[in-house]
Amino acid sequence: MEEPDVKLRPLFEACGEVVEIRPIFSNRGDFRGYCYVEFKEEKSALQALELDRKNVEGRPMFVSPCVDKSKNPDFKVFRYSTALEKHKLFISGLPFSCTKEELEEICKAHGTVRDIRLVTNRAGKPKGLAYVEYENESQASQAVMKMDGMTIKENVIKVAISNPPQRKVPEKPEAKKGPGGPMVPRQIYGARGKGRTQLSLLPRALQRPSTTAAQAENGPAPKPAVSTAATTEAPKMSNADFAKLLLRK
Repeated sequence: MEEPDVKLRPLFEACGEVVEIRPIFSNRGDFRGYCYVEFKEEKSALQALELDRKNVEGRPMFVSPCVDKSKNPDFKVFRYSTALEKHKLFISGLPFSCTKEELEEICKAHGTVRDIRLVTNRAGKPKGLAYVEYENESQASQAVMKMDGMTIKENVIKVAISNPPQRKVPEKPEAKKGPGGPMVPRQIYGARGKGRTQLSLLPRALQRPSTTAAQAENGPAPKPAVSTAATTEAPKMSNADFAKLLLRK
């Protein structure tokens, strides 16, 4: 987008007086696709949030409040409900060519439609999914019974009460408890409980060889060494052998 501040200003000025539109550019001067918009009044900013996912030059524009993450680390931009919504429907299997107006024409036959949201990816392409909000629960239930299994442009759609899945939060590894107190998680220190690059600072002269340690570290324990005295011991000789030695001399 060329001159994003000029093109976006009329869009946001419809919500209230705009103090500044600050687009973000790369080091080469290319627009990075996002900007900051400051309003004179807070109510104007709240109204501008309704522009979220508005189509701008063929792509959806995502609008969210500007929050200092250092002061509010737990703030989440995700603003859609993740609980059971009995007055909303979740529709899947829609043809990608289905428009919001076409879907609204089908849904309003079963009650008063308050809002329809077609799910798209970041590039603005439809995913064949939609959320339809009715005025009350009874209208939504009636629409489920009438619309589930309906065929739209040769596509059989599925309709159910909206029940978005809970967002998964990565769990932090907990320290294991041992006889002497909490133990450090194994994956941090490797398979043997120590760092693989840990060095021994004990002088080699003071180290005691341990066959059990050698067996645990490198496999089977080595066989005990045979004393040199036993290997060099001369074989026993008889009187006849001594006589032969004397005759040779």
